[in-house]
Amino acid sequence: MSASILIVDDNLSITTSTKKILELEGYNVSVAFNFQECLDRLKYKKFDLILLDIMLPDGSGRDLQREILKLNPHQKIIFFSAIPPSQDMLELQRKTGVNVNISKPFTKATLLDAVKKALES
Repeated sequence: MSASILIVDDNLSITTSTKKILELEGYNVSVAFNFQECLDRLKYKKFDLILLDIMLPDGSGRDLQREILKLNPHQKIIFFSAIPPSQDMLELQRKTGVNVNISKPFTKATLLDAVKKALES
């Protein structure tokens, strides 16, 4: 069974291209365009990995990370943003075993490498 990945980003072109790259590699991919949509999806489905943008239209990635980890303290999250994550965000991320992030803009190879490393951790 292939891994399930949730992309949380409000940029349609980024979510579309990222989803396509990951699906071509065999991953099951869903998309949430904002903070609340992400939380709604997590109520009904578990994901192996979440790609999380830090700037969302209805809340910060930092706050969303905390909410996600309340629902599942072991949820693997990769920050997926042009803005670097804060130290406290990175510390929470490391507690789940993930030590990789994706800076925008990114290449296909960078995306796939980060996803593979996070899923293997």
